[in-house]
Amino acid sequence: MSPLSISDEFAQYYGDLYNLRNDATITTPTDTEIETYLNKLNLPTLTTQQKETLTRPVTPEEPGKPPTYPQNFRPISLLNTDTKILAKLYAIRLGPILPHIIHDDQVGFVTGRQGADNTRKVLDLMQSLGVTREGGVLLSLDAEKAFDRLGWGFL
Repeated sequence: MSPLSISDEFAQYYGDLYNLRNDATITTPTDTEIETYLNKLNLPTLTTQQKETLTRPVTPEEPGKPPTYPQNFRPISLLNTDTKILAKLYAIRLGPILPHIIHDDQVGFVTGRQGADNTRKVLDLMQSLGVTREGGVLLSLDAEKAFDRLGWGFL
Protein backbone atom coordinates (compact mmCIF):
# COMPACT_ATOMS: atom_id res chain seq x y z
CA MET A 1 0.00 0.00 0.00
CA SER A 2 1.49 3.32 -1.03
CA PRO A 3 1.64 6.44 1.16
CA LEU A 4 -0.65 8.20 -1.32
CA SER A 5 -3.33 5.51 -1.06
CA ILE A 6 -3.12 5.64 2.76
CA SER A 7 -3.53 9.41 2.62
CA ASP A 8 -6.50 9.09 0.26
CA GLU A 9 -8.13 6.51 2.53
CA PHE A 10 -7.82 8.79 5.58
CA ALA A 11 -9.18 11.74 3.60
CA GLN A 12 -12.17 9.68 2.45
CA TYR A 13 -12.88 8.29 5.93
CA TYR A 14 -12.77 11.63 7.74
CA GLY A 15 -14.58 13.41 4.91
CA ASP A 16 -17.44 10.94 5.32
CA LEU A 17 -17.27 11.11 9.11
CA TYR A 18 -17.56 14.89 9.32
CA ASN A 19 -20.37 15.07 6.78
CA LEU A 20 -22.81 12.60 8.31
CA ARG A 21 -25.62 15.14 8.34
CA ASN A 22 -25.65 14.83 4.53
CA ASP A 23 -26.39 11.11 4.86
CA ALA A 24 -30.13 10.41 4.98
CA THR A 25 -29.55 6.86 6.26
CA ILE A 26 -28.22 8.09 9.61
CA THR A 27 -30.89 8.95 12.16
CA THR A 28 -30.61 11.39 15.04
CA PRO A 29 -30.69 9.66 18.43
CA THR A 30 -33.71 10.25 20.67
CA ASP A 31 -33.44 11.94 24.05
CA THR A 32 -33.99 8.57 25.73
CA GLU A 33 -31.16 6.97 23.73
CA ILE A 34 -28.86 9.83 24.61
CA GLU A 35 -29.76 9.63 28.31
CA THR A 36 -29.20 5.85 28.33
CA TYR A 37 -25.84 6.23 26.61
CA LEU A 38 -24.65 8.97 28.95
CA ASN A 39 -25.71 7.01 32.03
CA LYS A 40 -23.51 4.09 30.93
CA LEU A 41 -20.40 6.29 30.71
CA ASN A 42 -18.11 6.95 33.61
CA LEU A 43 -18.03 10.71 33.11
CA PRO A 44 -16.47 13.05 35.66
CA THR A 45 -19.03 14.81 37.81
CA LEU A 46 -18.97 17.92 39.91
CA THR A 47 -18.60 17.62 43.64
CA THR A 48 -21.22 19.17 45.90
CA GLN A 49 -18.80 22.02 46.68
CA GLN A 50 -18.17 22.67 42.96
CA LYS A 51 -21.94 22.74 42.29
CA GLU A 52 -22.42 25.21 45.14
CA THR A 53 -19.60 27.39 43.78
CA LEU A 54 -21.27 27.56 40.37
CA THR A 55 -24.78 28.22 41.69
CA ARG A 56 -24.12 30.65 44.53
CA PRO A 57 -25.71 34.11 44.20
CA VAL A 58 -23.82 36.84 42.38
CA THR A 59 -22.18 39.31 44.76
CA PRO A 60 -20.95 42.86 44.05
CA GLU A 61 -17.29 41.86 44.51
CA GLU A 62 -17.37 39.49 41.54
CA PRO A 63 -15.94 39.16 38.88
CA GLY A 64 -12.58 40.30 40.16
CA LYS A 65 -10.77 43.61 39.78
CA PRO A 66 -12.00 46.60 41.82
CA PRO A 67 -13.88 48.91 39.42
CA THR A 68 -12.79 52.04 41.30
CA TYR A 69 -9.15 51.86 40.16
CA PRO A 70 -8.45 53.74 36.89
CA GLN A 71 -6.18 50.96 35.58
CA ASN A 72 -9.23 48.68 35.58
CA PHE A 73 -11.39 51.01 33.44
CA ARG A 74 -12.25 49.41 30.12
CA PRO A 75 -14.28 50.88 27.30
CA ILE A 76 -17.09 48.42 26.71
CA SER A 77 -20.22 48.31 24.66
CA LEU A 78 -23.29 48.80 26.80
CA LEU A 79 -25.24 46.41 24.62
CA ASN A 80 -25.67 43.00 26.24
CA THR A 81 -23.71 44.09 29.29
CA ASP A 82 -25.62 41.69 31.49
CA THR A 83 -24.62 38.81 29.23
CA LYS A 84 -20.96 39.87 29.34
CA ILE A 85 -21.03 40.07 33.13
CA LEU A 86 -22.69 36.67 33.45
CA ALA A 87 -20.24 35.09 30.99
CA LYS A 88 -17.28 36.53 32.92
CA LEU A 89 -18.76 35.31 36.18
CA TYR A 90 -19.19 31.77 34.84
CA ALA A 91 -15.66 31.81 33.38
CA ILE A 92 -14.22 32.77 36.77
CA ARG A 93 -16.25 30.14 38.59
CA LEU A 94 -15.52 27.37 36.07
CA GLY A 95 -11.79 28.12 35.84
CA PRO A 96 -10.74 26.13 38.92
CA ILE A 97 -13.16 23.28 38.15
CA LEU A 98 -12.32 22.60 34.48
CA PRO A 99 -8.89 20.99 35.04
CA HIS A 100 -10.58 18.34 37.20
CA ILE A 101 -13.25 17.35 34.68
CA ILE A 102 -11.36 17.71 31.37
CA HIS A 103 -8.89 14.96 30.43
CA ASP A 104 -5.19 15.80 30.79
CA ASP A 105 -4.65 15.40 27.03
CA GLN A 106 -7.03 18.31 26.34
CA VAL A 107 -4.79 21.34 26.74
CA GLY A 108 -6.63 24.14 24.92
CA PHE A 109 -8.13 26.88 27.07
CA VAL A 110 -7.46 25.11 30.38
CA THR A 111 -5.41 27.10 32.89
CA GLY A 112 -2.04 25.56 33.58
CA ARG A 113 -1.97 23.49 30.39
CA GLN A 114 -0.15 24.28 27.18
CA GLY A 115 0.12 22.77 23.73
CA ALA A 116 3.79 22.19 24.43
CA ASP A 117 2.77 19.56 27.00
CA ASN A 118 1.36 17.35 24.27
CA THR A 119 4.34 18.08 22.02
CA ARG A 120 6.57 16.79 24.81
CA LYS A 121 4.44 13.64 25.11
CA VAL A 122 4.82 12.99 21.37
CA LEU A 123 8.58 13.50 21.48
CA ASP A 124 8.88 11.18 24.50
CA LEU A 125 6.80 8.53 22.73
CA MET A 126 8.94 8.79 19.58
CA GLN A 127 12.12 8.47 21.62
CA SER A 128 10.74 5.48 23.52
CA LEU A 129 9.76 3.71 20.29
CA GLY A 130 13.21 4.45 18.85
CA VAL A 131 14.99 3.02 21.88
CA THR A 132 12.84 -0.12 22.11
CA ARG A 133 12.74 -0.53 18.31
CA GLU A 134 8.99 -1.13 18.52
CA GLY A 135 6.80 -0.22 15.62
CA GLY A 136 4.19 2.46 16.00
CA VAL A 137 1.96 4.91 14.20
CA LEU A 138 1.54 8.53 15.12
CA LEU A 139 -1.68 9.99 13.79
CA SER A 140 -2.52 13.67 14.14
CA LEU A 141 -6.06 14.63 13.22
CA ASP A 142 -7.32 18.07 12.40
CA ALA A 143 -10.46 18.70 14.43
CA GLU A 144 -11.42 21.88 12.57
CA LYS A 145 -14.81 20.46 11.68
CA ALA A 146 -15.33 18.54 14.92
CA PHE A 147 -18.22 20.74 15.98
CA ASP A 148 -20.04 20.16 12.69
CA ARG A 149 -20.85 16.71 14.10
CA LEU A 150 -21.97 17.94 17.48
CA GLY A 151 -25.17 16.26 18.66
CA TRP A 152 -27.08 19.20 20.08
CA GLY A 153 -29.28 16.79 22.06
CA PHE A 154 -26.23 15.95 24.21
CA LEU A 155 -26.04 19.56 25.31
